[in-house]
Amino acid sequence: MSGMPDALLALPQLPRMRQSLLTVLALAGEVVSSEMVLDGIRSLLESKKKHLFSIENEWWELEGWLKLMPFSDKPRATLDALELLGPKPLQPWRLRGLLSALGYSPSPEAEEVLESLPRKNAGFLGKHDWLAALEKRGIVVAARIFLGFICERAFTSKPGGVDASTLFRKLAAAIRMDSDFRAEVDQQYERDTCVAGRDILELAIAEAADEAGVLLLIRNHARRGKPFSGSLHSAIRHVAVGQRPSEDWVGATVSFSVDVSGLRKELFRMIGGQTPEGKLAAKCLTAIDELRDEYGAPESEPRHPDIESGRPWPIV
Repeated sequence: MSGMPDALLALPQLPRMRQSLLTVLALAGEVVSSEMVLDGIRSLLESKKKHLFSIENEWWELEGWLKLMPFSDKPRATLDALELLGPKPLQPWRLRGLLSALGYSPSPEAEEVLESLPRKNAGFLGKHDWLAALEKRGIVVAARIFLGFICERAFTSKPGGVDASTLFRKLAAAIRMDSDFRAEVDQQYERDTCVAGRDILELAIAEAADEAGVLLLIRNHARRGKPFSGSLHSAIRHVAVGQRPSEDWVGATVSFSVDVSGLRKELFRMIGGQTPEGKLAAKCLTAIDELRDEYGAPESEPRHPDIESGRPWPIV
């Protein structure tokens, strides 16, 4: 801030007047002083003590100060502001305004605050306002934070939290958008470094599968002695069948076969020995053939996965 705003803020004034001026500056895109906001909160709390007022009855005024923190020069200091309110964890519904402000903050520090809140109070997990604020930061940003909590088993230990179906779809959306995040999820799944969330990761990989994802699922299934599963079939379907808008019906989609010659050739190569991977690969090839029976085969895709191998397909 500079010029006239600085001069106005330097004048002696009531806390409410200062809060109003800071709010106007924040709405205008200015970065406000975190120390000035913290001083305002301290003054308000001290005033309530002297006059024996309950902060619960004047929450709107305190919330006005808190909502300024995400637009300050130190959004991370939002956590310091919350510490001033005492040791008792605040209920998430009390902080709806703050959560919304964190969602719109121009600083990446807001993401650190959003990630920290459930660690101080697990009640935030699964709350709509917290989820919405995270997703305002970006689908991939939100998914990375979700992934951390999934691997810590935080969602499963919180009754009434986000269900597995919602979580894997949120991860899948980010996987489709960001190749680095796809690699991160694939690595966690392959190395088994997210045991608590392994099933959710598997469903997310299947939902957003590419050809490498199918092979990753096969390797993991084989290593764990897991038979051909719904997630593997889902991955095969997502890779081998595409969708496009219908030309005849508004809002409807039409399914069509996608050429996966490279994947079919690799799966056929894996069948060579009677290994767990080979058995799973054979089932995947059969699943692709069944999808071809349903949707037809692309003209560019040969009927045999690898005719030059000299081995028959299908295997009798």
